[in-house]
Amino acid sequence: MEDELLRCPNCGSNEVTVSHLQRFMANTGEHYCHAVKTQDADSESTCLECQWRGRRDELVHNVGIEPPKVGSNDGLGPLQPERDDA
Repeated sequence: MEDELLRCPNCGSNEVTVSHLQRFMANTGEHYCHAVKTQDADSESTCLECQWRGRRDELVHNVGIEPPKVGSNDGLGPLQPERDDA
């Protein structure tokens, strides 16, 4: 995610936030699960410049940097077969 620059779809600002949601048991306060993580497509997003609110998957990716595609080896390119030079 270091090279990925996300921008607001409304004003183009890169001053955007994403939310992390955790769930806790109401009666005990015990941690139950991480319901939404910041990298999830449906995490709540907010622009600090224009106050736009939406989802992470609605943010605009920086031109020239393609977001990794699901199942694409995390954007590292095609898998290369091992070579046997022996």
